[in-house]
Amino acid sequence: MKIPPVLSKSGLPLLLSVLAMAVIPMPAGLATANSGVRSNLEVFPGVRGCTDAMLAGHKEIAGVLEEPAPAVPGLKEAAALPEAHAQQKFGIREADPPPGAVMRNKTEPPFQIDQTTIWAALALFFGLALTIFVLLVNILKRQKAEKALLESQTVFQAFLEHSPVYIFFKDHEIRSLMLSRNYEKMLGMPLENILGKTMDEVFPSDLAKSMIEDDKRILGEGKCITVVEELGGKTYETTKFSVFIEGKPTMLAGFTLDISERRQAEEEKARLAEQLRQSHKLEAIGTLAGGIAHDFNNILSVIIGCAEIAKYNVPSDSLTAQDLDKILQAGQRAKDLVQQILTFSRQSKAELHTVKLQPLIREALKMLRASIPKSIEIREDIAEDCGPVMADPTQLYQVLVNLGSNAFHAMEEKGGILHVGLRLAATIPRQLQESGDICQEEFLELSISDTGQGISPEIIDRIFDPFFTTKEKGKGTGMGLAITYGVIKEYGGAITVESQPGRGTVFHIYLRQCREEAAAADAPVDELPRGSERILLVDDEELLAGLGGKMLERLGYQVTVKTKSFEALAAFQNQPADFDLVIADQTMPGMTGLDLARRMLQLRRDIPIILCTGYSALVDEQIAKSQGIREFAMKPLNNSAMARLIRQALDNG
Repeated sequence: MKIPPVLSKSGLPLLLSVLAMAVIPMPAGLATANSGVRSNLEVFPGVRGCTDAMLAGHKEIAGVLEEPAPAVPGLKEAAALPEAHAQQKFGIREADPPPGAVMRNKTEPPFQIDQTTIWAALALFFGLALTIFVLLVNILKRQKAEKALLESQTVFQAFLEHSPVYIFFKDHEIRSLMLSRNYEKMLGMPLENILGKTMDEVFPSDLAKSMIEDDKRILGEGKCITVVEELGGKTYETTKFSVFIEGKPTMLAGFTLDISERRQAEEEKARLAEQLRQSHKLEAIGTLAGGIAHDFNNILSVIIGCAEIAKYNVPSDSLTAQDLDKILQAGQRAKDLVQQILTFSRQSKAELHTVKLQPLIREALKMLRASIPKSIEIREDIAEDCGPVMADPTQLYQVLVNLGSNAFHAMEEKGGILHVGLRLAATIPRQLQESGDICQEEFLELSISDTGQGISPEIIDRIFDPFFTTKEKGKGTGMGLAITYGVIKEYGGAITVESQPGRGTVFHIYLRQCREEAAAADAPVDELPRGSERILLVDDEELLAGLGGKMLERLGYQVTVKTKSFEALAAFQNQPADFDLVIADQTMPGMTGLDLARRMLQLRRDIPIILCTGYSALVDEQIAKSQGIREFAMKPLNNSAMARLIRQALDNG
């Protein structure tokens, strides 16, 4: 069917819709259109205003309207109904009407939505759903992140609360942002009073100044540094570093360790290492002393022996005799010094004697007076009624010199007074009271005081430690007071110290009095014990052998001198009964004095033997006497010691 041109502009579908859904079969030769059709057709341009005759005159429309429609059952009756309910009443299906027919008064749905709207609504729905899903995911992620952040903050806060390490965070103005709780103990104030404060508001000015300088340098350069700081008598090690945010150092963080104990341990380790080094040094000195002691004492024996022989040949009141006395005194001091070195290096044992302290103190003060400046006055207050003590005079002399030297160093810059006193003890220290049933009247008190700079309380408990010293390098080894303490302790005494910084120091030494009388001074040769027995003298040193022979002859003895041990043994083997006493040196080539004595004792069991040595690591008095040797003596021996030793060996058989 051809669409009329008048309808083609508006479209046939629209024309059919405006036919008021009327399904009206048109008879042939339709001249007029009914009013319903007409009214519906008038909505089209070109049709509006047309009369029935005009519409009938249009062949195109007439062709459309006149086209016969197929017969549809019930259609005629349905056409009389004003609404589309007839479709349902008569069972007319939408497919039954002929093509182009429309249902008049068809009930339309409440609203109509085209496909574009539907797709747009669907797109909007799915867009909203996706947006909601993304938002939900983000919310869940944020909640998870916030939970993780809260947990992290909780853990970090717990760490700050209980950390043994001092932790800090500072801003660009060097103000405290976060601090560990232990800062309260360090600074002695609540943490709330520290946060937000600058360093100079919290720490001492000197320390705060250095801290601020370091912090600014770290923030400026972005470096990490470690510094050691002192605060409140403790030592701290602090490591500081910048915290970078977006590539820029925006804050400063770090941690501080209390290294006081570690520093003390390091100092103790260094002190022990120094002690070990000094011990090795002393051991080396001892080895050296042991190596040279024999030869050195032999040399001293010659010096002392010659001086004594020379003294016999000059008047006792002459200047020469006085000079010889000084030589003898120096020789004896040299002997004691070797013995002291051997004792300190554990190469020998100290020999204790009854000693009167009064002359020993005056001799030590005389030596000190010659070695210290006149700006230091020496005063003495020595009680003459104090009895002797059991001690080694050389060691006591060294104790006095050590304490006097310490007093001198304490007063070296400004001068002062060195006071030495000796008296009966009015009181005794607690350590002596706890050692047994002791009366204070049994002790003497020797005091050495100075008016120097004193000893600080921080170190006064360490002054008797080996190798501890406050003197400059090269002025002390730290052994003087340690030796002094050890010597006094060995004698069964005690030493105490009192000191105040700026007011001086006093050392008190307590020694028990001895009931025995002190050894008398060496008697003149005419007063020495004498005899006429036959003595075999064996020494590989010709000088010593000759001097010894002369001295023994002066004492009235008959002397046979041998410088080789094998010759001495041969002479004794030939005539063992011709000798009443044998005096032999220990260190001799070929055969030692101990081996010689053993062979002689095999020949004659009752022969008295005196074994002498400058030094030997192989034999001491105990070993010698266990082999049957009557007496043991250390060189050098002066006339008095030799004379008494000979009579003791001969008379106590």
